[in-house]
Amino acid sequence: MPAEQVAANNLNWLGVCRAPDIEVALGAMQASPYDLSESGYSPVPIETPTGRAEYVRRQIQLAERAAPLRTALMERCRSLLSHR
Repeated sequence: MPAEQVAANNLNWLGVCRAPDIEVALGAMQASPYDLSESGYSPVPIETPTGRAEYVRRQIQLAERAAPLRTALMERCRSLLSHR
């Protein structure tokens, strides 16, 4: 496979991997003192038991959704390293 194609494929993977990162950052900001309400994001009041439970629930859901991506990314890295 030409180097340009390998690079393009890897850049596509990086884009896919960034989506969960953005979701994590937004979740962290919602649980912080930042006011994101003007952007349509309500706060997660982690200082309350309900808010902490909501934050944990979101983190678990994100980890579950990201598991197939992590597996695919690790397989991709192994494949790339085996072609050295």
